[in-house]
Formats: sequence, C-alpha cells, structure tokens
Amino acid sequence: MHFGEAITVGKTVFAIFWAIIFDPTPSYANDWLVWNWTSLDQPCAGDCYGMAYAGRYVDNSMRNAFAIDEFRWPTQYDYGDSKFLGFAAGRRLATIGEALTIEPEIGLGRRFGADASTEAWAAMFLRWSWFPWNSVVRTSIAVSRA
Repeated sequence: MHFGEAITVGKTVFAIFWAIIFDPTPSYANDWLVWNWTSLDQPCAGDCYGMAYAGRYVDNSMRNAFAIDEFRWPTQYDYGDSKFLGFAAGRRLATIGEALTIEPEIGLGRRFGADASTEAWAAMFLRWSWFPWNSVVRTSIAVSRA
C-alpha cells in the first residue's frame, strides 16, 4: 500500500468511526446482531471501560519479546530515555452472535524524556469473548485497526 492509499483508507475508516460514534442509528435485536449502544446519553450498564497505563521505551525488537527471534527477558532489554503515560476509554457498540463484539476506543497519551510528544488515537476493535474455560477464567482476545 502506498502512502496516498493509506491516507485514503485512514480517512474512510475515520469517517465510518465518526458516523458510528456520533450518529448512532437505533436498531433492535434480531437473530445475529444486537446494538448495545444507541445514544450518547445512554448509561454504560457494564458496556464501558477505561484504562491508564505507563511504561518505558524499549529499543529492542518485539520479535525478541514474543520469542520469534531469540527470546530476551525484560531484564535484558535495552531501555531508552523516554517514558509514556496514556489513558483510553471505550464502549461495546454491538454484539454479533454470542461472542463477537465491536468496540470503538479513543485515547490520549504523552511521551516524556528524549521523545517528548503527545498522541491521540481512535481505534475500532473486534473482540472474541467465548472460550470453554470462561467459567474459570474470563478470557477475551481483540484485534484493532487504528
């Protein structure tokens, strides 16, 4: 994908994200799709989340962390002089079937130190939440495109 195509795709994704968040169309449950959020003033009812996180810049490839290349323990990483502090919030927008959900997220973060900058993002997640061991440990996995 070329830079110009990436910009066009990014604008399209942002327009869809904006339309879903700020102009939700009410829908009713049917056999396969349930809209969990249809109005900006609707209470969360367990559909919202917020998180805060912080960390240091790691100069190593994540291929080492995930053991794709030679595995390295975090004590063996090369840390840079930058730190990050971020906050994010999201909400379950829709449920497809009984286990797949669509969740928009917005976030704001700040880098400190050698790489002083501010970041803002919007992302759309697809989350799978049915696993046979959920009665013991509640588990989900999500992928996003931001």
